[in-house]
Amino acid sequence: MIRSFIGGSVPQDTVKHAYIPDIFGKEKRKTGYSKEGKLGVEGVPTKVIMSALEKAGVTCEETGDGEERRLITNVDLYEDGFSGTKQSREKRLRLLEYFELPSRLSSGSLVSVLNTFITYDEYKAAAEEINRKFGDDTKCTE
Repeated sequence: MIRSFIGGSVPQDTVKHAYIPDIFGKEKRKTGYSKEGKLGVEGVPTKVIMSALEKAGVTCEETGDGEERRLITNVDLYEDGFSGTKQSREKRLRLLEYFELPSRLSSGSLVSVLNTFITYDEYKAAAEEINRKFGDDTKCTE
C-alpha cells in the first residue's frame, strides 16, 4: 500500500524501491497473524530495513567511476531458466530467497529490482548455483 501510494504521488524517476525479505511472525501490536503469516514493514527490525535500503541504493556513498554496467535482462532470466520452463516458478522463488526478496514479487518486476542492488556477475553466480541444484534440464538451451 505504501509503495502504491508513493508511486502514484511522485515522479517515478525520483523513487527507489526497497524490498524486505519474507519474515514470518505476528506483529506485537496486532492480536493475530496476517493473512500470509508474514510481518509487514512496520513489524520488521530496523536492521533488515536498513539492509534493504542499502541494497536499493539509498545510501550516501559514491557510486563507481561512471562506467556503464551490464544490466540483467528478461532474456537473461529466460536463458537461465527463471522463465519459460516447467520449473521456472520454483527456480524464481529460489532466486528471490537467495537475494532475500519477497516471494510475492512479480516476475515482471524482478529484473528492475535485481538491477537496483546486484551486478550482472552476482546474478550469474546465483543463477549458476541455483541451476546446479535443479540440474541442467531446467536451463534454456539453444
